[in-house]
Amino acid sequence: MAGDRQFQVVFNKVKVPKINILGTLNKGWEIVNFTLQRAAALKCAEISGACQAVLDMTSAYAKERIQFDRPIGTFQAVQHKLADMLIDVEAIQYLLYQAACSIADGEPSQLQISIAKAKASEAYQNICIDGITAHGAIGFTYDHDIGLYYRRVRAAEFAAGNVDMHKEIIAVEMGL
Repeated sequence: MAGDRQFQVVFNKVKVPKINILGTLNKGWEIVNFTLQRAAALKCAEISGACQAVLDMTSAYAKERIQFDRPIGTFQAVQHKLADMLIDVEAIQYLLYQAACSIADGEPSQLQISIAKAKASEAYQNICIDGITAHGAIGFTYDHDIGLYYRRVRAAEFAAGNVDMHKEIIAVEMGL
């Protein structure tokens, strides 16, 4: 997806000695959920930083790229796209802080973590697409760093649970 190599590992007829069992036998989901919650929060932090970087690059480019004798950042359409990007960046940061605080307080909120991960994954894709669009053709090349973020969007979406999984968790947490 993003140039990372993906592998599948399959274990057949593996016996694990009792001394090597993590947690309680047949209670592995608790460990997986504990790990997944923290991984999702950490992935949100990574996405938050990536979105901020894309916003910063795009904002700088909009100020320096001249079209029709003026910077493209003076055009309302570009301004509104950058405003939307900033709104999403701020939303991700707020939701991430809420999720991280629940973990730091020792009472991780599955709802807050899933809200943050779902919003971050969706916003990251939108921010990258808008950033690439604002950069024009240079955004699609390997000559500009913005393309790196765009290539990593799909991998980030699936890491620590995809959007659909987190929306299902949100629905369950809402009692639906």
